[in-house]
Amino acid sequence: MRNNLVILLFLVCVCTLHSEYVHISKQTGEIPENKIYCAMTDTKGFVWFGTDNGALRWNGSKWTYMNERNSSLYSHFKDPFYISSMACNDDGVRYFGATVMIEYGSAFGLMTYDGNRWKGYDKSTSGLRGVNISSITCDGGSVWAMSEEGLNKFDGNNWKHFAFNEIQKTSEIPQHFKESKDYIDGKVINCKATTSNGEVWFGTNSGLYRNGKPYAEISDNITAIAVDAENKIYVGTANNGIYVVTAPATPTKQGKQQLVDKPINKKSSKKK
Repeated sequence: MRNNLVILLFLVCVCTLHSEYVHISKQTGEIPENKIYCAMTDTKGFVWFGTDNGALRWNGSKWTYMNERNSSLYSHFKDPFYISSMACNDDGVRYFGATVMIEYGSAFGLMTYDGNRWKGYDKSTSGLRGVNISSITCDGGSVWAMSEEGLNKFDGNNWKHFAFNEIQKTSEIPQHFKESKDYIDGKVINCKATTSNGEVWFGTNSGLYRNGKPYAEISDNITAIAVDAENKIYVGTANNGIYVVTAPATPTKQGKQQLVDKPINKKSSKKK
């Protein structure tokens, strides 16, 4: 009888323990956009997200929306556009790539932000080729930006361009630009992030994965993942804002891991 009771209590715990997370969206009032295209953590620990017409920044206590009212990001990129890629180098310079919906002769495809000043690069004023930047990587002191015209390399002074047919056979190009799409359970991996303790997180069109196993059906389409210094997982979605996984989860009876919605910016109180 006692053993049966222990087993019952164990099953109850397994079925009811959940990970904690916060859901941030336009509806909750914290952010102005629900569509997230990309994410990163910079050298100061700030978490950034690319959206339609602007960049969101979380500094640990406050959201800031970089748009036409408080930065030159909007005027340089032109309208309409969305921030499709971002990266940060070791010196703390943030790089933002745009995808424009209409071809502009003067549109900047790449912008940098050093914390004080924005700077734009386009086809007419720099060696950048292309205005639609789909991927950015900072590697070996250079920034690499993939566009509709090929791969661009910028070392801070000089630009170098690689046509698509040169990428596979050029040794100096970072390996991930040469790799084809990765899959998990037959699903295309849209994004990937690794925590400081070695956990690997994947985002797909059908949900979130942790170390190769389904974690939770946060959204049908996960577009971006970033990890902060505390190993919090920031999950950007195509239409449902951002989820922040703040605590480890326990597998449910069905084998997946569930999340429990918890209001943001609210602390639990204890009766004295």
